[in-house]
Amino acid sequence: MKTKRNINNIARTVGVPEQNMQQFISDSPWSGYDLISVLQQDISAHPQFQAESVLLIDESADEKAGEHSAGAGRQHNGRLGKIEMSQVGVFLSLTNSGYHNWIDGELYFPEKWFTDAYATKRKRIGLPPERSFATKLELALQMTKRAYENGVSFCAVDCDTLYGRSGEFRDELDQERFEYYADVPHNTQVYLAPPQIVYPLTKRGVPSKNHEVIGVAYTVAEVKAQPAIEWEHITLRPNERGMLQAKFARCRAWTVRDDGSLRPEWLLIRQTKQKQSIL
Repeated sequence: MKTKRNINNIARTVGVPEQNMQQFISDSPWSGYDLISVLQQDISAHPQFQAESVLLIDESADEKAGEHSAGAGRQHNGRLGKIEMSQVGVFLSLTNSGYHNWIDGELYFPEKWFTDAYATKRKRIGLPPERSFATKLELALQMTKRAYENGVSFCAVDCDTLYGRSGEFRDELDQERFEYYADVPHNTQVYLAPPQIVYPLTKRGVPSKNHEVIGVAYTVAEVKAQPAIEWEHITLRPNERGMLQAKFARCRAWTVRDDGSLRPEWLLIRQTKQKQSIL
């Protein structure tokens, strides 16, 4: 389509009355999951997406005037860069060598939408009664698993700091054997050697329930400044000035889970003005 992909323009393109298309999308009982499954099957058969594709997890927000729209509420709107009355969706897309396609999406419902006070609103919008609250991270993981089960071929999963800062989310991806590249905040604490986890004795002579970590901790910013870090120039992609290049370094790192176990990961640092770091 050469025009914007809104409902009215889609109707004009396929020769369907605009009102009919609006009613079909809004009121007719059709399955979004079935449509997504067909889309993912078509994408899987496309030659450009059959090898070395990458799944991208991200969210998008639309500003709303009030809470009449499904899932609307005061929440972070990335487009506006602030807390605002918005709808927020979590989306999954597939990219490979310049090709890019949306393959799944879930509307995020803030937790208050599942309280008794919102029962009337849930009924008005037709929210299925079996739907329960799910965090954005849980929605992202559900979609990633669904894409894999539907045969979508991908070699890795990419996400920004909203998802990457969660060690539990990275654990879930690892348990599913999904390679991941997750942005983490610059002040993320890591260890360059496995630290020792100890449970000191209490006054009663029994091991404490809370662990202590013995080791030298660094923030990612401090790791970047270590003299032993080796940097390499890598050519990334073409841009308007020629070829985009950046300096990269990587090293083995460990983070500590809440239960005191160690999470071994690779820390990948891209030297840019934004000081991007990836686990």
